[in-house]
Parts: sequence; structure tokens; C-alpha cells
Amino acid sequence: MFEKWGEMSEEALTALYSQYDNGILDQILDGIGDAGLTGNDSAAHQLRLVAARDNAAAVAAIVINNIVMKVPFTWTGASLGVGALLSRREGDCRGLAEGCRLVLAALDIPSTVNGHDGLFLIPYEGLRLINYAQVPNVDGIYWCFENHYWITVPELGDIDLLFRGAQLNQSIWLHFTGSGLDAGRTWFQYGEWRTWATDGRQGYRYSTDEHQALVMNVNAGRRPDSDCTIL
Repeated sequence: MFEKWGEMSEEALTALYSQYDNGILDQILDGIGDAGLTGNDSAAHQLRLVAARDNAAAVAAIVINNIVMKVPFTWTGASLGVGALLSRREGDCRGLAEGCRLVLAALDIPSTVNGHDGLFLIPYEGLRLINYAQVPNVDGIYWCFENHYWITVPELGDIDLLFRGAQLNQSIWLHFTGSGLDAGRTWFQYGEWRTWATDGRQGYRYSTDEHQALVMNVNAGRRPDSDCTIL
């Protein structure tokens, strides 16, 4: 039984290395099975699979920590699928979570990707993305998104990879309640919080300060700034 399981999973790991960036995969799988294992190697895959069989939760935690700490992933909001993590090191949170799920599946570790569609604001300071240097898109302090995805792993719970592998906390989200124009300025409402679309010159796309709002010529047509993605 174990031999069949190992052969099937080894094929999945081999396929991963055949399709995606080997350097990124080595970073994600670093420390699983033995120190210094690299490349699309059968012996390395078997050691990784044995480790995953013996303690799936611990191996899943290593994969998640490696993604957060060793892969320089940049959130752009672009939908690139699993290649966002495994080939490009950039994209949206769905591609980040799906890439993680694919690696865990190759190790025969179950997980699911879950998500929320709909604008929301996180009105808390100090929250940093997986790429710590990225500036929050509201006032350079807060974050807003048009959707969000995370990975759920048995024994580990709901893991928010975009926010550096933290436990998902939807209780701090303020959901979108409306939007409109005020003297040519676009606003978005999240409960008691209101944000305004800027022209981006401040280094962020949205501000809670109406004096930083972009004033548009409504007769010239609207700009595509009705969501909270980075364009």
C-alpha cells in the first residue's frame, strides 16, 4: 500500500518540477525530508513523501513558512493561476493559495482554497503582506481588496498566506456598503469608514482624506478605479 501511495505522489512531485520553476519549488520544499534536498530527484522526492506521511501537519507548516519567508512574492492583483506562486512570484492571493494547495497535494496533504468575493477594508495599522515592503493601498496604512482567498489545512486552520501566513481573521473586515461621486470625486463606503480614489501619486490608490481625492471631469468619462486592485 505504501509503495503505491509513494509512487503516485512521486509522480505528482515530478510533474510539478517539470512544469514550474525548480528554484521556487526548492525554496518551498526546503527542509522537508532532509536538509539540502534540491531538484527533480527521485530519492529527494521519496524522503519528502516519507516526512509528509509521518507528520502531515508539520510538513504543511514548513511549506507555508517557506512560502512566506523564502519566496519573494509580490501582490499585484493580477489573476495568473498557480503560476503566480510557482513561476512568476507575483499575482493575486488566489494564485498564491492555489499554488500552495498544489504543492501540498503533491505531498499527499489535503487542503482547500476558500475565498470571499466583495470589496472590504481592513482598518488596522501595521498589517503587512507577504512582501513586507509593499505599501498598504489606503493612506499607506490600511488595506482594501475586491476579493480575498486563503488556504485551509487540517490541524492548521484557515491560513492567510497573503498576510504572512497569519490565521484568517474576518472579524476585522469592514464590508463595502456603497459608493458614489461627490463633486467629481469617487468615494467608497465601508460601514462608518469612507475612502476616496486618488491619482496614485501619493504611493497609494485610496485615501480616507477627501482632500487627497482625484477630481475627475465627469463629462470626460470615468476612470477604471471602482475596485481596490492595484492597476
